[in-house]
Amino acid sequence: MQNNLHNKTQYEEISLIPIRYVMMAASLAIFFGINLGIILTNQKYFIDYFILSATDIETVLGTYLLGALLGVFLGGWIVYSSGRRICLIASSCFGLFAIFASVTATNFALFLLAQFAIGFASAIYLLAVGLYVSEITLPSNRGFCNILIWVLFFGAIELVAILRDIFVIFDTLIYYAIFAFFNIIFILINFVCLPESPRWLASVGYSDASLSTLFKLRHNMGIAARELSFINETSSDDEAGLSLFLQNANYRRSLWLLVALTILFHLSGFIFIPHVLLSLVEKGYLIYQNYSYDFDYNLDKLMATISFIAVCCVAFTVDKFGRDKVLLFGASICLLILSILFIISIFSDIYISSTVLIILSLLYIFGSVIILVVLVPLLACELIPARGREFGVSFVFIANVVLLLFGYRHYMLLMEMINFSGYFLLSIVACILFLLIAYKLVPNTANSSLEGIESRLFFGSALKELGKLN
Repeated sequence: MQNNLHNKTQYEEISLIPIRYVMMAASLAIFFGINLGIILTNQKYFIDYFILSATDIETVLGTYLLGALLGVFLGGWIVYSSGRRICLIASSCFGLFAIFASVTATNFALFLLAQFAIGFASAIYLLAVGLYVSEITLPSNRGFCNILIWVLFFGAIELVAILRDIFVIFDTLIYYAIFAFFNIIFILINFVCLPESPRWLASVGYSDASLSTLFKLRHNMGIAARELSFINETSSDDEAGLSLFLQNANYRRSLWLLVALTILFHLSGFIFIPHVLLSLVEKGYLIYQNYSYDFDYNLDKLMATISFIAVCCVAFTVDKFGRDKVLLFGASICLLILSILFIISIFSDIYISSTVLIILSLLYIFGSVIILVVLVPLLACELIPARGREFGVSFVFIANVVLLLFGYRHYMLLMEMINFSGYFLLSIVACILFLLIAYKLVPNTANSSLEGIESRLFFGSALKELGKLN
């Protein structure tokens, strides 16, 4: 018994070692989050500076997403060819130059081009860092470490939302100088101290370097050698990427599960519902009071705050309660809010105050952000096998960005076609299907190694059983 306790204590100590490297890699997410926060919360300044219309300002986020789409499209191949470490450092350097270009842009076209480049860089970074963190951490805290990236990303957006006037980027370059200074410091720290992913090293044939890196991460040569042997067993097949997708049915069923859940998630209103509800709030505010951009800003601040809280909740619960339970919890919240909205919409004589609409919107955002961060960056990196991980994860990211773009551009057209009640009903059906599929098929992969998940998948085990320990 004392021996088991000693082994457990030793394992817990070893699992903490990679966190220092996780913090190094995840720290670069802060700067991409700051840029996105500026886009979302400083629209008035962009309109005044470039003399834009409300329609023009919506193009900024759309251009950013188009850049992200190109980034995730090419990102899988780039990360596979170059490695995780180089990609997350290089994309951060490219993003730093692109942010400088946006700060110094003299016209709207240059600003849009810079935002396209920032979206491209941020997509490659988020793809690379998600794979990297999943591959260097141990199962006991892999979920926390992976979500930590998004805690810092959403935390940066929250910081900008709270300190909006300090982050006005066109008044002076002093803020960019401070921003660039800390960004360069973090990039240099990553360049000097960050090891490459041992799983990527093993996949390209550098077994000695992989073992050396594993020893650096585990501080125990026996554990490092055993882990490397498991890694080599799963990376011995020649099939990889697209060829693995085309030839292996087990790989495809894992990927199709993630894609199906992604589509249902977006159909349940991830972009539509908060946008529509908050638009109704703004219209009501415009009718009864003097509307101002400060009202928009307060809504942005509330949304950023509730999103940050949701990500923090996921970080501290996803390893303890399991991926599947946290995912179902977020989907249940969304279903509850959608049901309330549907009931309200079919009884048109019910008066709903702006405060109630804001609360419903925030609760829906809370649930949907939980789903987003569990499904996309965490489960995608865990359920996709190593030999096709870059291809599969980038495929899931592409599906999300495409659906985000579609929702952002066409939500009003859909509302005109099927009205509020019809859309809420469609969202409820999609959310119920999401819950059923997640309940039946999504495994709890906490405490299960990536190689264990992969071996059970290729052995033909049911998807729900992939996270079960032998």
